[in-house]
Amino acid sequence: MTDQAALIKLLGKSRFQPYLCESKKDKALACDLYMWATQLAGAFHSQLSFVEIALRNSLDSCIKVWNCKQGYPEDWTGEKGLADPLYSLIGKEIREARKRFSSNIKKGDPPTHDDVIAQLMFGTWAKIIYVKGNNNSNAKQQKLWRDGLYQAFQLGSDDSQREKIGKKLNDLRRLRNRVAHHENLLQVNIQSKINQIYSVLTAIDPDYQKLAHSQSTLRELKNKDPRRRV
Repeated sequence: MTDQAALIKLLGKSRFQPYLCESKKDKALACDLYMWATQLAGAFHSQLSFVEIALRNSLDSCIKVWNCKQGYPEDWTGEKGLADPLYSLIGKEIREARKRFSSNIKKGDPPTHDDVIAQLMFGTWAKIIYVKGNNNSNAKQQKLWRDGLYQAFQLGSDDSQREKIGKKLNDLRRLRNRVAHHENLLQVNIQSKINQIYSVLTAIDPDYQKLAHSQSTLRELKNKDPRRRV
């Protein structure tokens, strides 16, 4: 069996179809396109990891300070409590994160703060800043931003800044999910996503953007898109 035949068999008809359509029924080109897309997914995963880690560390630091100001402990993921409105916003996600950690170990001490932080998903961090909807949908986020979470970014306290960065985070969350679930990236605007990634990193710390850029292969892959040969 040739590599081309093996790849087509591995993918199955339905998964291979989008690549075949993009390649105008050219099977060889469709296979090249799939292999290119796997490299693209890997490159996005690497860059999004910079965003996720930078975001959670920066927000965690701000939430510790905010939670203490509300009369609650610095360990805001612990069982002693998280102040509202953040508790009502992500309390369920914290409980689920603690359970995920506990289910991954046979026995031992309860999860530390850092253990729980590592279990919280990208979507949870994005939710703290912004959810899609009207102003009423973001009332809790607006208050949290105003009360100090804006300091997780170098943007200022104006709510328009929260909305701008929040929309970018929401877009990157959807991209991350596509990458994580091996969905095709054929219609992704690569340059737009590069811009969003760097914009978010710059807002947290410009040095993070420089670091991510030095490790990125996204622009190189963008120029190697097999569809350019059609």
